[in-house]
Amino acid sequence: MASLAAAQTSATLQTARRSALSGRPAAARGVAPARPARGAALVVRAERGSGSFWSGFVVGGVVCGALGFVFAPQISKALLGDDDRLKLRWDEATDGEVTKQNLADKIAQLNAAIDDVSSQLNARDAIKDEAKALTWLGDAVLGAAVSDLLFTSLPPNATTEQLHNRRMELVRQEACAAGAARLGLAELLVVGKGYEGQLPTARMLAEAFEAVWGALYEDAGFHLSAVKAPYSRLFPVTLNGHDGHDGLIVAAGVATNGSV
Repeated sequence: MASLAAAQTSATLQTARRSALSGRPAAARGVAPARPARGAALVVRAERGSGSFWSGFVVGGVVCGALGFVFAPQISKALLGDDDRLKLRWDEATDGEVTKQNLADKIAQLNAAIDDVSSQLNARDAIKDEAKALTWLGDAVLGAAVSDLLFTSLPPNATTEQLHNRRMELVRQEACAAGAARLGLAELLVVGKGYEGQLPTARMLAEAFEAVWGALYEDAGFHLSAVKAPYSRLFPVTLNGHDGHDGLIVAAGVATNGSV
């Protein structure tokens, strides 16, 4: 009987303790108390004195965590210091933003430099295209000027076939290259690295020669007389011979190994 009474008393104490932990009396719930939460169970085991090392470790961790949460503002203040320290950190952050801005400026300057190089390359392409256009124009202008000069110096017995053949001789690539060499254009040509140290080709000189006359024609307001006068003075045109072009290619130092 004594053992049974002791067991009942122990059960009553446990029920009261569980009720206190759960916040509601057992009688008010009308049902058997639910299993206590994990933290509450650890507290009960600690109170009983039957907890292991790990139980005490967990309980100690919970307590230390709670203390840390409570004293977190004081700890933060101790680590960060007063307002001056915080202001210094803010200034450092601001300096970081300035550094980012400087980096952005440098990137913008780099982009501008790249754009400038690109624009220079585009300008070179534009110059190259303009030179090609002047070469095309000069080719047509030379044909017209030579035709006019030949026609005005036409002997009574000349045939159209003779005129055609002679004009072809005067405007062919070799004749234009010889004329360019006589004008000293070979020394003025700017060639690529692949042609450095080499003689300019006949094609290079011929195109430069045609481009000069094309530019002169354009600059004179597209008047053919502006081309005929200097051309006839530098390269006298006759039906049976041309003192200005013939025999000058090799003597002027023009490469004759092809038309490239």
